[in-house]
Amino acid sequence: MHCYRKKRPVFRARQGSAVCITTLTGLIPVRLYSLLRVSFFIACFFSALSCFAQSKSPGSARHHLHYSFSHILPDQVAAIGYINAIAQDAEGFMWFGGANGLARYDGYGLVIYRRDDANPLSLSNNYVNDIRLGSDGSLWIATRNGINRYDAKSNRFTRYSLPKMADDLPGTEDIMAIEETADGRLWLTARSGLYSFSGGNGEFRHHSLGDEDTPAGAGLLWAVVKDQQGILWVSHQNRGVTRFDPATGEHRRYQSAQGLTFDDIRELYVDSANNLWAGSYGAGLFMLDKARERFIAVKHDNQEKSAIVWSVLEDRQKNLWVGDGSAVYVRAPGSKTFTRFAYDEANTASPGNYVVNKLFENNA
Repeated sequence: MHCYRKKRPVFRARQGSAVCITTLTGLIPVRLYSLLRVSFFIACFFSALSCFAQSKSPGSARHHLHYSFSHILPDQVAAIGYINAIAQDAEGFMWFGGANGLARYDGYGLVIYRRDDANPLSLSNNYVNDIRLGSDGSLWIATRNGINRYDAKSNRFTRYSLPKMADDLPGTEDIMAIEETADGRLWLTARSGLYSFSGGNGEFRHHSLGDEDTPAGAGLLWAVVKDQQGILWVSHQNRGVTRFDPATGEHRRYQSAQGLTFDDIRELYVDSANNLWAGSYGAGLFMLDKARERFIAVKHDNQEKSAIVWSVLEDRQKNLWVGDGSAVYVRAPGSKTFTRFAYDEANTASPGNYVVNKLFENNA
């Protein structure tokens, strides 16, 4: 890894926002415009128009969504493989984590970081699962071998490894996701369970979800998100979703009896109305009805591959985006229907692949 002079990220100099979509073949940033505000973004990002036209009928509205797509440096992005994570740091740089490295994008080009066996200040593992910007500006990277904190001044990484347990199996260092609570603690989902981590002293703590004494233990944990009350929600590979109170340690499980018709939940997302969304690996999209303490299915499409939901996002205009195994979908505020955008080989303004596995809106 070499130090270099950074270019000023173009994102800080632009107004508006962009939704980044990752597919199996690369990055597709989405530029959002409205009728009231037209702003510009760099040309290599795709441009989009979101028009909200008032219908003739009083009190009702029709939503017309028009999007076109283009790709960011597809040849360079391919070098880090399948993209799992997207983040933006405090300086405005975009970061992309893939199956073969970590990339930083300044609006002009990519700088790629990988593990160097001879350098303990390099990335701990090339497979990146998640990237999180901490409240103090620290950039955290979850990999298949612990987590890393990136120091922008030195252009180096500090590695942190999960504590070893007597019954550790191969792969228990694989950290899948990162969340942060108001007290500054990081919360990590891993193959070996749920952990909290203090960046100040580098200490990890394992937290029980109530099933560690079973033969399979807690099983692989996928996602962790925080709701507006500070409650953590954790998704399992084979046990649905767990509600966890970090203040008390109390937890509650949600599975088939609570409306989840599939136990493998890969995605969790909390929107601006504090609704919890769950994307499953076989039964589509769900939303938690908190009044009934039950998940309800939300049909966004009838395609067979739409049953695998990889990513959910609400943008700042309150459009709801869903990425699945067949396309990307957008639902306008107040609408009950989704508009589908799928790969079309004959249309260069379409998404670059059928599978959409990550959605992200930048802070321009």
